[in-house]
Amino acid sequence: MSAATCAVEAVMRHAYIFIFLFALEACQVGIAGPPDGENDMTQDEALAALEQETGVTWVVRYHEDIHTPAFLAGRTLPMIGQPSEATAAARAFLTRYHALFRLSAPAAELDAEPAVTDELGMTHVRLKQRQGGVAVHGAALVAHFDVNGALVRIHGRYHPLLELDLVPRIGKAAVKSAALAVTQSGQEDAGTLSASQPSLIIDPVTAPLAEPRLAWLVEVN
Repeated sequence: MSAATCAVEAVMRHAYIFIFLFALEACQVGIAGPPDGENDMTQDEALAALEQETGVTWVVRYHEDIHTPAFLAGRTLPMIGQPSEATAAARAFLTRYHALFRLSAPAAELDAEPAVTDELGMTHVRLKQRQGGVAVHGAALVAHFDVNGALVRIHGRYHPLLELDLVPRIGKAAVKSAALAVTQSGQEDAGTLSASQPSLIIDPVTAPLAEPRLAWLVEVN
């Protein structure tokens, strides 16, 4: 992997905030298929197993680009008795039906935020995708439990990724300076700009001819 160059992408969030992705050259990465192993099901088989085991017809809509569920709705038997049990229940469900979501290792890939309960009594758990401790940008699954503790919906975006070299070839200081330099170009009030500390992420680009890549994420105000 070369450190000589990096691709820079700027997204203008509003008049005074820019988000920069400094993308490092990709290495050993791609879109993975379902987990290997003779006991693993296809997505259709996993959905059929879910419906058979719950006795409910589930509605599923897939992302067109990566063909993982964007939305899954149905109803399990009650899985939790209190909100503190929601994280473990969501992990158990995703582990049992990992083939439907094309998950390879749910316990290692999904980092859960604390469960929250809304004014209707529903409990929600957000599980962010990571690889080797590095966040996959914009990738997370959110599990929703009704007031009776049944899992009724999962929505979000999970990217099936092969392993990526997670050692950055460009340091934080250089990235921060570059982000400021790009933003300052042609700006009369450039002295008022400030940049956040760069965060290492996996940028799961899926556009034609593009591959997921390691990147630095920087916000300039």
